[in-house]
Amino acid sequence: MYDGEWLEDMQHGNGTELMPDGSSFTGVFERGRKNGQGTYKWADNTTYEGEWAAGKIDGKGTYVWPDERRYDG
Repeated sequence: MYDGEWLEDMQHGNGTELMPDGSSFTGVFERGRKNGQGTYKWADNTTYEGEWAAGKIDGKGTYVWPDERRYDG
C-alpha cells in the first residue's frame, strides 16, 4: 500500500509505502524509487534512517536494531 504523492502514475515526492510483511518506508520517492531522505523499518523493528539513491540505501545513515545497537555512517 502507498500513501503519498504521484507523478505520471509513479510514486514521486513524499510518501509512505507499507509492505505485506509489515515493513515500511517513509520518505522521498523519485519516479517510483526511494530517493533522497527516508526511513525504512523492517518487520523486526530494525530501522535505517538516511540517504537513498535509485531505490537503494546509498550515503550516510543510521541503523538501529531492536536491542538498541546502532551504526552511524
